[in-house]
Amino acid sequence: VSLTHSHTLVGGTHRSEVSVQKEAMFQVSTLEDTFRVPPSEFGRPVEEVLREEIDGKYARRVILEVGLCLCACGIVDLGDGLVHPLDGCATYHVVFQLLVFRPFAGELLVGTIRGSSGDGLVVSVDFFDNLEIPKRNLPEPSHYDDATRIWSWRYANEADFPLDLGHEVLVKVDSISFTKVSSHERGGLKATTTTTTIQRTNGSRPRASSVENIDATTPRPVAMKVIASIKKPGLGPLSWWAPDDLGR
Repeated sequence: VSLTHSHTLVGGTHRSEVSVQKEAMFQVSTLEDTFRVPPSEFGRPVEEVLREEIDGKYARRVILEVGLCLCACGIVDLGDGLVHPLDGCATYHVVFQLLVFRPFAGELLVGTIRGSSGDGLVVSVDFFDNLEIPKRNLPEPSHYDDATRIWSWRYANEADFPLDLGHEVLVKVDSISFTKVSSHERGGLKATTTTTTIQRTNGSRPRASSVENIDATTPRPVAMKVIASIKKPGLGPLSWWAPDDLGR
């Protein structure tokens, strides 16, 4: 589905359109796992208990190459419970579905500016805070004020449009990365990152992998990170742009 935004810059005469392929940032993923139900829960519907167990284990957890798990959607298949004689718990093999947050490169998202530094902006979409807009992806020309720690876009060398904390912003996803930290065969740790980006020339989505050695003093990279852009006209704080109403 093609999604087109048409905007007019508030206080200016700039008109623009942003057209991207819109794909759902939420997906339903099917997984399978084994769960133990204690005897104290035997009087309740087993599917209700298992949904709580699924949420307790997977909600707010990032699964590599899948995304950020939000909640259980339903149970697809449920095996017979096997009761262990030692503790009386029943073990179930469950096939279930999860609602997952995983935006695609090229997708439009609305978030809130939560952080600002000389490197760029940090944006939150409520349940996900690892969305970054590096300074190279800000509209040009933009400048950073060290005193206020605020970025501003200079429009037509006439007016500054600030990127204040708390502003709602429309961003375009540039890439999504998943990082796995594991033990190195020679000792220490290594971080393996897989990144999917959007190719600006033909719209394809190539994947790239990188491996980095890390030590105990290095902060561990986040499991999932989204890089976005507000460089094109029509993107950025919603307060910058007024809908282009025909006839007005």
